[in-house]
Amino acid sequence: MTSESARSPRTIVCPVGRNAQRVPAATALKFEGGAMDWRDYDALVRQWEGRLRDTGAQPGDRMAVLAANSPDFAALFFAVLRVGAVLVPLSCRLDAARWRTCLQRARATLLSVDQKYQDFARDQGSSYLLLGQDVARAAPSAGQAAGTGLTSGTTDVPALPLDQPAAIFFTSGSSGTPKGVVLTLGNLYYNAVAANENLPLHTHDCWLACLPFYHVGGVAVLLRTALAGCPAYVRDGFEPVIADRLLAHGESTVLSCVPTMLRALLAQRGDAPAPPTLKAVLLGGGPASSALFDDCARLSVPVLPTYGMTETASQICTRTPDDLAARALDRRDSVGRALRHVEVKIVADDGSPVDTDRVGEIVVRGETVFKRYLDADAETTAAPGGWFHTGDLGFLDGDRCLHVVGRRDRMFISGGENIYPEEIESAAAGFPAVAECAVVAVPDRQWDRRPVLFVTADPETPLDPAELEVFLASRLPKLLRPDAILETATMPRLSVDKIDYRALLAAYLKRKP
Repeated sequence: MTSESARSPRTIVCPVGRNAQRVPAATALKFEGGAMDWRDYDALVRQWEGRLRDTGAQPGDRMAVLAANSPDFAALFFAVLRVGAVLVPLSCRLDAARWRTCLQRARATLLSVDQKYQDFARDQGSSYLLLGQDVARAAPSAGQAAGTGLTSGTTDVPALPLDQPAAIFFTSGSSGTPKGVVLTLGNLYYNAVAANENLPLHTHDCWLACLPFYHVGGVAVLLRTALAGCPAYVRDGFEPVIADRLLAHGESTVLSCVPTMLRALLAQRGDAPAPPTLKAVLLGGGPASSALFDDCARLSVPVLPTYGMTETASQICTRTPDDLAARALDRRDSVGRALRHVEVKIVADDGSPVDTDRVGEIVVRGETVFKRYLDADAETTAAPGGWFHTGDLGFLDGDRCLHVVGRRDRMFISGGENIYPEEIESAAAGFPAVAECAVVAVPDRQWDRRPVLFVTADPETPLDPAELEVFLASRLPKLLRPDAILETATMPRLSVDKIDYRALLAAYLKRKP
C-alpha cells in the first residue's frame, strides 16, 4: 500500500450538506428562471432522501432514473448516495424496449421519472417517484430549509463510504449492446478531486451542466461543483443561443462539450471573441479538427482537450490552464498528462510497454478506474497489475503527454498500412460545410479495405463533394483519402449517442451494384 492510499479517506462528508452549513446563502444551482442556494439545495436533497426511505429503499438498492436534466435530478443523485442506494440513469435516447432491458439487467427495484416519461413508468406495473416540473415551487424556501435540523457541526451531514457502489452507467461499444459500468463513490470522488486540481474552481465560477445526467460526464459536473462550492447551471441539453447568452453574460464560466457543440457555439457567436469571464471549455468525445482549434485561438477561446471514458469515471488526461498560457496547445493532438489518482501507459499487443512516441494500446489504473461491469457483462477488465485496457490507441511523447490516435477496433489495414479513421474524420471536420462525419472501412479487392466517408451537411452551408475532395487532398496523403464521399441526412446512433458504424457499413454495402 502506498503512503497516498494509506492516507486516503474511507468516507467523505456529503458536499451539499457541508456547503449548506458553511455557506448556506451562496448560490448552489442555477436554472432557467431561478437559482437555489446551498441551504435550499440541501433541503431538496433531504426531501428526496425522505421519499426514498418512505419507499423502503435500502443500501445497495438500485434506483433507475429516466428524466431530463433538472435541479430535482441533481438533488436525487445526492439523495441516492445518502441512502446508500445505486443510481442507474437511463439514456433518454433509447426506446421503451431498451429501457426495460436496462431495468432488468440492472435489477433496479426503484424507478423515478419526470412527467415526459410517466406513461412508461405506469406501464411497468409498479410504483414510481415523479420528479417535479416547477422547481421554484417544489424547492423549499430559505425559511423552510432553516427548520430542517442543520446544525453548526457535522453530525447532521451524512458521511458517505467511498467503497460503496454509487452508479451504474450504460455504455455502448461498437456492437451497440449496452454494457453496465459499476462505479463506486470513490471512483467518482477521486476523479472529481483530480479534475478540480487540474482546473481549480472558485465560488464565482459556474459550470454549465448541459451534458445529460445519464452520462458520467454530466453527473461528474454535479460532484465537481459541489466539492468546489461553486454553482452549476442545470440545462436540459445544449442550445447554442442559450449557451452563448449564459457565457457572454458571465452566468456560466466553464463548459464541457464535444466538437459538434463547440462548432455550433462558435457559429452562433460569429467573430465575437470569447468573453473575459469564460474560464475554460473542456473538449472531448472525439477528434477535433485543426480548423476548430484555429478558430478557438483566433477568438481567444480557452479550450482544453480532454480524454476520458465511463470506466474511469470521466477524465483520464486533460490539458491545463497553464498549457494555454504557454501556448502549448500548438500540439493539437495532445490531451495532456494523466490526472492525479490515475496512471497511463502504452502497451504492445503482448502487453509489453512500448517506447516513447510509439503507438500502442492505452491502459490505465488507479482510484478512478471502475471495479467491474454488471454480471451480464462479466469479462476480464484488468491485466496483471490492475491495468485496464481501454481499447484506444495512442502514444506518450517525451513530456508524458498523451496523444490519442483512435479506437483499436476501428483501425484497419489497407495495402499493408495501418489506417486510423479518426485521422480522416478530423481532417473532414475542418471543412466548413461538414456538420458531422464518419469513416467506415469497406471491402476492396486490390487493397483489402478502403475508407469511405459519410458526411452530414451544415444546414447553413451547401456541401459540394468535389470541393470536399480537393480540401482533403490538400490535408491527407493519398492512402488516407476516402474512396467515396456519401452524404446522409442524419447519422445512425447507438444507445449512448455514439455513431453506429456498422449501420453505415451496411448502408454502403446495400447501395453497391
